[in-house]
Amino acid sequence: MSAARMLRPEHPAWALVPLFYSAMHLMHAQFDRDYLPEGPRHPSGHVHRRTDGQIVSWGTTDVVREHYQPVVSRAYSSLFQAGYSTRYSSPLKGDGQRLWDDYEVVRGFVLGSGK
Repeated sequence: MSAARMLRPEHPAWALVPLFYSAMHLMHAQFDRDYLPEGPRHPSGHVHRRTDGQIVSWGTTDVVREHYQPVVSRAYSSLFQAGYSTRYSSPLKGDGQRLWDDYEVVRGFVLGSGK
C-alpha cells in the first residue's frame, strides 16, 4: 500500500498496480478467514481456467464474484481491470480517485471501516 501512495502523486496510473495487489492479498486473507473450500481458498491466478466446462483452477476474481457481496465484487473487479490495463494496454487517464474508492470498499470489507 505504501508503494501505491508513493507513486500516486506523479504516476497515478502505475499506483493502481500495487493498489490492486494490496486488494488481492486482503481478499486472500478473507478467503482463509471464511474457510472457503480448498480450490477457491487458494486461487492460482486472477481468472479461472476451464477444461470441458469444468473449473480446473479458480481465479481470485471468480472467487470474489462467487462468494462475496456484489459491491465488493465490483470494486475488486474494477481494481483488477485497472491494474491489468495499466500493465498491458492503456493506462488510466485522470487521477484514478474512483479506483482508490474501490480499494477502500475492499479494505473496509476485510478490515472493517474503522481501520
